[in-house]
Amino acid sequence: FSEVFSVRGAIFSRTDIAHPLALNEISLLRKETYNYQGGIKGSLVFDNTRQWSENCWTGTRAKVFAEYLQGSQSKTFGMVNVGFDARHSIPLRKELVWVNRIAAGTSFGGQRLLYYMGGVDNWMLRPTQDFNPDIPVDPKGKFAYQTLATPMRGFVQNQRNGNSFAVFNSELRVPL
Repeated sequence: FSEVFSVRGAIFSRTDIAHPLALNEISLLRKETYNYQGGIKGSLVFDNTRQWSENCWTGTRAKVFAEYLQGSQSKTFGMVNVGFDARHSIPLRKELVWVNRIAAGTSFGGQRLLYYMGGVDNWMLRPTQDFNPDIPVDPKGKFAYQTLATPMRGFVQNQRNGNSFAVFNSELRVPL
């Protein structure tokens, strides 16, 4: 629509190859399995950000998206993912930037996406255990894939998990 507002879409295919674990001689004889999938995705994007230093930007970025993925061998309804992500950066003084983010997503259908909440990308002072194994994953969740819903400062990954998430962050950033 303009330099900062657009509609984007794609048709895609995906091939997953499952290699059996070589645990004994019988498992060595098992063949690889192939899973072929196809899908379509679309998004509405607004981005008027400007980069004023290395990895530092000001302005607003927002995206609303929907995606459908269907397996060729599947007799059930595929996977639908919908969500949004909006970020706004305000320069305060010199290199001090106030950044706000709100994001949410969900998946539904015959297969679902598992979101792991917690952690931060490129965490410099990361704890030795950066994944919480004490939070179980629902075995009835029909999860096909997993992804991270970050950042959530102060928590390790898998502080919460499920097929939906929502997060709001507000932080001051000072580049080193």
